[in-house]
Amino acid sequence: MHPRRRGFTMVEIMVVASVVVTLFVFAISLMVRGFSAEKSIGGKLQVVHEAQIASVRLSEILHDATELFAPALAIDETRPFAVFANHSNELMVLYVDDKQRLMLLNRNTTEKQSLASGVTRFRAYRRGHRLLNYHLTLRDATTGELLNLLGGVCVRNDQN
Repeated sequence: MHPRRRGFTMVEIMVVASVVVTLFVFAISLMVRGFSAEKSIGGKLQVVHEAQIASVRLSEILHDATELFAPALAIDETRPFAVFANHSNELMVLYVDDKQRLMLLNRNTTEKQSLASGVTRFRAYRRGHRLLNYHLTLRDATTGELLNLLGGVCVRNDQN
């Protein structure tokens, strides 16, 4: 008769320890991937949010324009800026500055206002006397991915 064993052998303890360590490492790697994905998605959502805000602000500002000076009314002619008169008859300019911000400059008062950051490109073009279309490209600061935003607005009272 064999005596009854009361403990675990060293081999059994090593096997259980290696299985537990493997499961622990796998769980940690899943958590790290989850945090990385959350950060990436959070950055993209931030860029999309900024693009939506910029689009709404551009639409409000341009809808209030009374006269469009640039870009000129021509087929397939785009400009990296838009020049217009607002309801107060002030000369306004939309452009991207050297810090990659979409800026609104009031040429009468020299007051500048940042409408969006991370903007790599702004192009404006006309589709008729009262319709101004624009193409805005924003860069995600974390991933470097580009987001293109196309919009258009019918100005209030274009006199061209």
